[in-house]
Parts: sequence; C-alpha cells; structure tokens
Amino acid sequence: MNNKQKNLALLKALYDPKTGDQEHIALRRTFGEMSETEQVEFNEYAHVVGNAYTDLLEELDEGLTELADAFPDESDPRKWDDGDWVEFFVAVAGHKYEEFYITYASQKPNFHLVWQEIEQRIG
Repeated sequence: MNNKQKNLALLKALYDPKTGDQEHIALRRTFGEMSETEQVEFNEYAHVVGNAYTDLLEELDEGLTELADAFPDESDPRKWDDGDWVEFFVAVAGHKYEEFYITYASQKPNFHLVWQEIEQRIG
C-alpha cells in the first residue's frame, strides 16, 4: 500500500461515523508511530482532502439553493407526505448530486458518496 492509499485509509477510518473508541485509540497509535516525514505528508494530504470536502459541501449547498423553489414548502423531509416526496423527486431528477440529495432527505447514510466524490477529485 503506497502512502497515498495509506493516508486515505487513515482519513476514512478517522472520519467514519462507525469508528468506535477502540479504533480511535489504534489510529492515534498509528499516527504516533509515523516518522516526522510521514506526519508532514499525512497533514498535507489531509489538507488536500479537506479542501475537496469543503468544495463539495459548497457545491451541494449551491445545488440546494438552485432547487429550493422546486422543493416542497415543508423543509423537513420527515414531515413530507407522498405529494411532497413526488415534488422532491421531480426537482432533483437528473441533478448532478441527485443521489446525495435523495439519500440525505431519506435519512440514509451517504458518507460513502462523499468519499467517492473526494477520491475522484483528488485522483
């Protein structure tokens, strides 16, 4: 495993909502065992990933703003009726981030989509 893959795996584990206390302890140990050069490289890589994440969030927000007029009047998807869901699905159909919006509104995990997009952006 090259350093880029290793750093990506560490970041994914660090930010995965499923990572528990024991895993975080192991991750801290891994960071402590890195050489100074590896730590610098990891921090630089984390910065690149963080920028990609921030850019993605901004794009998702911009998309929501563009679609806002087509969304149901009720902003909380937990309170939507069938008609509201139809209105929502019509509004997001074909949008670049359609899958993001649908999983988020449906309260389903979409962290894997975030990582897929980040990995595409950073190559």
